Amino acid sequence: AWSFAPVVALLLLLPVLRQPRAAAFGSPPHALQRLGVLQGDPIQYWIRLLPLGWGTAAFGEELLYRGFLNSRLTQLFGTSPLAPILGGLGQAALFGIAHLYLGPTGVLNAFAIGLVSAGVYAADGRKLWPLIVAHGLVDTVGLTAIRPGLAHSS
Repeated sequence: AWSFAPVVALLLLLPVLRQPRAAAFGSPPHALQRLGVLQGDPIQYWIRLLPLGWGTAAFGEELLYRGFLNSRLTQLFGTSPLAPILGGLGQAALFGIAHLYLGPTGVLNAFAIGLVSAGVYAADGRKLWPLIVAHGLVDTVGLTAIRPGLAHSS
């Protein structure tokens, strides 16, 4: 359930909330040029999906951003009741910045994903496996949508 709920939130609800805000700021669509190779090359698809999508992104990013940075930033803000919120906001901002290669809309999207993930991380007793599975599933859906051209490069 802790993996399924974020996947639903990130795949269904987040685009509905993100798109009007991105349009209000005049943000272009995601910059997916670097992933365009997936449309014609099944080997690139599987390379990006398995070792990169599930290994580096799902496993590595969740360990770094939620497991390490969220915890350290929360500690940095001390014992204040706001510390977990500030820690979650901080790691979400850093997660967004790490996705600059996707353009402004990609940064906004990654920031929102970081916020959702921080909330799930806190609510589920700081467990990472549900977030790793959710992240991997979201990336799988995203990369699979790019493969036949369902998601387009800007």
